[in-house]
Amino acid sequence: MVEGKKRKLLLVVNRFYPQVGGAEINVFLQSQELGKYYDVEVFSPIRADDPAIEKVDNIEIQRFYNVLNPWNIFPYLGPKTICPNIFWKIIFGDYDVIHCFPAVNYNNILAIMAGKIRKIPVFLTNFDLHDYAQLMKEQKTNKVPELSDLPIGKLQKYFLPKYDAIFTISKRETDEIRKWNRRTCLSTVPIQMEEIDQEIDVEDFKRRFEIPEGKPIILCLSRVSHIKGQDILLEAIPGLKKRIKDFFVLIVGARHFEPEFATELDHFVEDHELQNQVMITGAVSRHDALAALKACNVHVLPMRFMNSGAVVAESWAACKPVLQSTQIDPNYVVEQENGLTFNPSSVQDLEDKLFYLLKNPEKAAKMGMQGRQLVESKFLYPHLIEQYMKTYESVLYQN
Repeated sequence: MVEGKKRKLLLVVNRFYPQVGGAEINVFLQSQELGKYYDVEVFSPIRADDPAIEKVDNIEIQRFYNVLNPWNIFPYLGPKTICPNIFWKIIFGDYDVIHCFPAVNYNNILAIMAGKIRKIPVFLTNFDLHDYAQLMKEQKTNKVPELSDLPIGKLQKYFLPKYDAIFTISKRETDEIRKWNRRTCLSTVPIQMEEIDQEIDVEDFKRRFEIPEGKPIILCLSRVSHIKGQDILLEAIPGLKKRIKDFFVLIVGARHFEPEFATELDHFVEDHELQNQVMITGAVSRHDALAALKACNVHVLPMRFMNSGAVVAESWAACKPVLQSTQIDPNYVVEQENGLTFNPSSVQDLEDKLFYLLKNPEKAAKMGMQGRQLVESKFLYPHLIEQYMKTYESVLYQN
């Protein structure tokens, strides 16, 4: 490498800016932080009527034709994409490091094949080893099987060992993937404290969404889907309403992923006459999502299954207590210190924990403050980027 010149880092992703979601925001913010140390370029399938090449915050984004969307019908929401140009761009490019997100998929396979030909180190951040939501849907179950009972696909078996290193976000997946690639390590899902700390007019948010004044807000911030468990939260509300009258439930998240499930939630609200107690907003802007987080008194994460996401750290950064399902991994909640956990198969357990937090607002607020201290110690982007850089450089040094 020429003295003083940054190494060139390529990120291969399945979704990127301007798509908005937890994973998309996470990878976008990672690219910004990595851009302080590397010349960063991003390859992504084109999913909307966006420019083929665009520069955002000094990050060059190239969006490629997806053969699984031959007529370019947008927006394209399909999880699977194949962009052959990724292979050729790497073959004829001048990249020093390639980092793939969020799993072994067709585009990342193209990237690792080209990387091996060009002798470029290729890394993977794996968010989900399996499509857990689809598994639950196919098996018509409310519980995800143990990882050891889920077969690894042929492509995963073949390509997982070929990455120079793999970063994971859950302990259970770290242990499982390490069977195939010993250079697998757990990494936190970080947040950008500056974004959380920005000044946001919470009262304006409440007015626009017609949220009642003076009532404690129970928030659930996530895309509306069976695996995210919004129905579990709703089932706890009629019983909670008999114990405490003054509270408001705010469910914020995109509804288009599972419209039938979203409709079921609407029917539950109507059938139990909760229209004045519950609001399901649908998708909102990132700004309004943060406003909802700042407005709430407790953030409930009722997931039937989730590999650790930024939403937990964001809650704590906003000084909000977390009430999360025991199916979130890894579990960073220390009971009674920064939040509480509940068994998602027990609506009564959730109801009791909500009752406790609403009846003890000072204790709940203290949990939120202690959560923020944890975030500042291990959930910021510089911590993750340092882990990446040490791994990149150790492989580059060996080569």
